[in-house]
Amino acid sequence: MKEIWCYIFYFTWQMFIKIDKFIFNKPMNYLYRLFPNLNKYQVTVEDAYNNAMNNPKIGFNILFSYRWMLLTTTVIVANIEIIIFYLSDTSLIEIINPILGMKLSKKINVIAFFASSLFLSYWINESRLQWGKSGYISHFNFAEKHNRKIGFLSTLIFHVGSAFICVFLVLFFNI
Repeated sequence: MKEIWCYIFYFTWQMFIKIDKFIFNKPMNYLYRLFPNLNKYQVTVEDAYNNAMNNPKIGFNILFSYRWMLLTTTVIVANIEIIIFYLSDTSLIEIINPILGMKLSKKINVIAFFASSLFLSYWINESRLQWGKSGYISHFNFAEKHNRKIGFLSTLIFHVGSAFICVFLVLFFNI
């Protein structure tokens, strides 16, 4: 699972780099053509910008990718929880009440559901995948060797598909 998640993480990062180039680099190149006096600073500015945005250890795009993967993992964990709780005809509060020895109301069930989904996804990303300790970088070399078109397509299907499955489950179980 770790290799697949890091593979998708790598191509999520690459998608953010592509979006970044489309949104920021093209307008900057246009400005350089408008103001020829700025051309002498172009290389320095682009190097600093690429280091700040596209650096695999500390760049903004890796942070955006990490947050996007955390969001998608949260949606997947929520999908699994929806299936488990609604097929077993129970709720998270019915499980938590005997463990804590308290009587929590059913109104807290939605909050507990989202909190548990977020906690589990964060635990998966940090403890199991070790992304907080730059454990993903060794897997990036593996992902670079694979077909980029298939990687981008599988990443897009992964992120969009998990959201569609969540919407389908919410509509199907009438949450």
